[in-house]
Amino acid sequence: LIDMNTHDGVHPCIGAADVIPFVPISGVTDSDCIALAHQLAIQLAEQVELPVYMYGRAASDSARSNLADIRRCGYAGLASRITTHPFWQPDYGPPFPHASAGASAVGVRGPLIAFNIDIDTDDIKVAKRIAAKIRESNAGLAGVKALGLFLKDRGVAQVSMNITDVQATSLAMVYDRVSALALTEDVEILRSELI
Repeated sequence: LIDMNTHDGVHPCIGAADVIPFVPISGVTDSDCIALAHQLAIQLAEQVELPVYMYGRAASDSARSNLADIRRCGYAGLASRITTHPFWQPDYGPPFPHASAGASAVGVRGPLIAFNIDIDTDDIKVAKRIAAKIRESNAGLAGVKALGLFLKDRGVAQVSMNITDVQATSLAMVYDRVSALALTEDVEILRSELI
């Protein structure tokens, strides 16, 4: 029912059912979840004619295991990416986005915590600088993925994060680091939220 042609949002996505993770918690193995993820991907491809990318532990190519890399083009760039870059052909389904639903990423991953911090500014560049400094891929905090976003409805910038390893980096560590970086930008934290 979601039409990506009229959808408006701030978080990067490639489709209406953007990401479908299988998370082994109890009584199930990674292998079980990988098999389930591929079964679902096949069903989506055949029954809905949806292009599907496999990610995480279910990725068919380790170079495409990072969900952020799959989403990087966003819905707006999806058609161009699929048709001009052979590497970005979907694992299952047609080699073009669904007319209204786009594409989907199906995978297997461990538990994660979605944690957002709104900062007292409407300058998205501030949130992006903070996000860049705390994300693991930039030698920041272990197990932290981060984006800087602008929330129109609140009129503030947000540091939006996924914490994939709470054993290495606690929520308190993340909050304290974002707070310290915000102060260097002459802004404060307004609020934080767990998703």
